[in-house]
Amino acid sequence: MDNSTVIIAILAILFIFSFLGVMIYKQWDKKKKIIIAKEQARNLVKNRMQNKVEFTSFEFIQMYSDLKKNNIKLDEVDGSGCYVLLNKSKNKNYVGQSVNVLRRINNHLNGKGNGDVYADLKYGDMFKIIIVKCNVDELNVIEKNLISEYDAFSKGYNRNEGVGKGY
Repeated sequence: MDNSTVIIAILAILFIFSFLGVMIYKQWDKKKKIIIAKEQARNLVKNRMQNKVEFTSFEFIQMYSDLKKNNIKLDEVDGSGCYVLLNKSKNKNYVGQSVNVLRRINNHLNGKGNGDVYADLKYGDMFKIIIVKCNVDELNVIEKNLISEYDAFSKGYNRNEGVGKGY
């Protein structure tokens, strides 16, 4: 084997390793960008939950959609709390509680909760959503107080004064 063959073989090996290095770097860079984008979206949702406890139904649906679009696990941002669904069109309210408050509100907005709330939403009534984050052991007390405060039993959608199933 002469020197030119060895040099060509070494150059070919260096080229292959360089090519593989570039490919590995591109894959790593792509994964890094995805991780950063997910973290930014996760922080955005966390900030919304910490800084904004009121949403329109459209804002809530968009936020919930953003979670799925950015592959953020709901368990990372969801938590226990009570919520008030205010029908601004009919001046009727619904109060509920859940250990997974975002998931539960989403269920209501998609027909898997209070049927009357969903029907009104489906037919165009405007809703505002208030979320009150709290510990699991506070859910029943806070829900009962919210039902009273928002008159959700006598003039709203609630069918009891707050015994809570704790979804």
